[in-house]
Amino acid sequence: MKRLYLTLDDRLFEEILAVAENKGIPPTSLVVGNLEDLYLRNEAVDYEGLLNILCEEAKQKPYDQPFLLAELPSFRELIILSAEKAHISPSPVRARIGKSFNAAVRNEKVGNVKRASRSDGRLLNKAGVAMYVNSSVKAQEGE
Repeated sequence: MKRLYLTLDDRLFEEILAVAENKGIPPTSLVVGNLEDLYLRNEAVDYEGLLNILCEEAKQKPYDQPFLLAELPSFRELIILSAEKAHISPSPVRARIGKSFNAAVRNEKVGNVKRASRSDGRLLNKAGVAMYVNSSVKAQEGE
């Protein structure tokens, strides 16, 4: 993947941040998604659509059982199909979706799903990969 450095005026930068925060995704994902829609319409990966599907599946996970993003029913199939459509390797798609999902969880955009943690408060990982949990505690607080 190539990098491109942009200089934005303050108004545009603030608007991008606001829209990304509202959607619960990193600003970079928003900008790249918009550029792909503009320049690669037929080959673009629908990151927002992928993220929405995975967020809905995460909300359906059993309460209080830690899980990996890759364990969601559609994860593998969606990533591979999207990467093939865009003629890229699945790994950048996985990385970007993972980062966007983590941001959505952090911004409380995925229902009761949060980062799984140990009893001492440290975040739970499996082989260095973030684990999540559909928490029953938060669900009960809202009832």
